Amino acid sequence: MMNHFFLSLFSYTIVLMWLILNRFNLGHFFGDFLMSIVILYWGFFSYNFF
Repeated sequence: MMNHFFLSLFSYTIVLMWLILNRFNLGHFFGDFLMSIVILYWGFFSYNFF
């Protein structure tokens, strides 16, 4: 069962990955994909735990 801290750390890691990929001009494709995953995760866990 994921806690709020791990979810926040996971989201921060995804954003950091997006920034790194954006440096190599890969952020447009991979960044949109990763951010959509983050939004889905936030929506899912917010619905379950809040």
